Amino acid sequence: MEVLGVYETVEMVIQLLSAKDSYTADHSRRVGEYAKELGVQMGLSHDVCEALYLGGLLHDVGKISIPDSILKKKGFLTADEFRCMQTHAELGYQFVNQWGILQPFARMVRDHHLRPDGQGYPITAIGDQYKKWADVDLMTRIVSVADVFDVLWSGRSYAVQKSLSGIVGEFQAHVDKQFDGQVVEALVVWLEHRYGKGVIYADEVEEKKAA
Repeated sequence: MEVLGVYETVEMVIQLLSAKDSYTADHSRRVGEYAKELGVQMGLSHDVCEALYLGGLLHDVGKISIPDSILKKKGFLTADEFRCMQTHAELGYQFVNQWGILQPFARMVRDHHLRPDGQGYPITAIGDQYKKWADVDLMTRIVSVADVFDVLWSGRSYAVQKSLSGIVGEFQAHVDKQFDGQVVEALVVWLEHRYGKGVIYADEVEEKKAA
């Protein structure tokens, strides 16, 4: 992968996203960091871990095209609003794929909401998932877990902030439904190393910030 200029280009894109919605930009930065940490935990190469960081930064870039009334809405989205929000994956893919230097990250941007149970998105016009889970690469599966981890841990506007024990339970309950089991295992081990098993599995967890 050509590295020269990639970081500068990604940073410029994130600045554009930040001008649209600072929360989404901050979320993207955290997802990039978490994805990289998971890659390290899984013993992946330095280059792959750096690609995970950049893919995490870019994963939500399609939200630049989502109306503010939906993107910044407090509380749950209506069905129509959610369908509009879902378009960010395909929109982001189209945006990134136009930049030759960013094309290596296009699949992570497009496919990070695909799921083993086939309930993810984007979907084709006839309603069939256009990719099989077996075709989703490991880096995309890692970004998917990092994305949801930050949503649950940061208490995003449409999600209730959970304790670390609650997060672990949530991921483990959705292995092979929403998440890759190998990546979930790496997440749990990473959290254990970072906070200790006593914190991860405590019934009452003192509120901490992951970053």
